[in-house]
Amino acid sequence: MTDTTALNLTPADPLDADIAAYFAKCEEKLGLIPNVLRAYSFD
Repeated sequence: MTDTTALNLTPADPLDADIAAYFAKCEEKLGLIPNVLRAYSFD
């Protein structure tokens, strides 16, 4: 499965520790990171 969004944003690298932890929790609980969260985390 490919991670794509309509906005085609490149992820920040590295993510802030709190955002990385939140993304990890989403991945654990949902099996994915919602695109809206990826878009809001774009800096």
